Amino acid sequence: MVGSGAVSLPGDHLARNVRPEGVLVKVEGLDQALDLTGILEARVYRAPGWTFGPFRRGADRAGFVLARGESRDDALERAGRAMKRIRFSTAEVAPQFPLESRR
Repeated sequence: MVGSGAVSLPGDHLARNVRPEGVLVKVEGLDQALDLTGILEARVYRAPGWTFGPFRRGADRAGFVLARGESRDDALERAGRAMKRIRFSTAEVAPQFPLESRR
């Protein structure tokens, strides 16, 4: 029989990074995010020079943070704190115009 008392179970949370559109110039704060309590893993999928377009599907994410906490809410808060440390600097993409045909 299950007791009526509330039980707090440890929790994990996987948060995925959403980034601004543009050409990735640099990523900062990944090491600082990894140093936070409860952060098990954090990765960025793309290197500088990668062009991020509109966010349309899961594969368009820039990376992830995996956090563990005393509860699911604790893990969620830790992941959020880590994601705030990771900063994506992007530059605008220059518009591409078709070449005019020469006559």
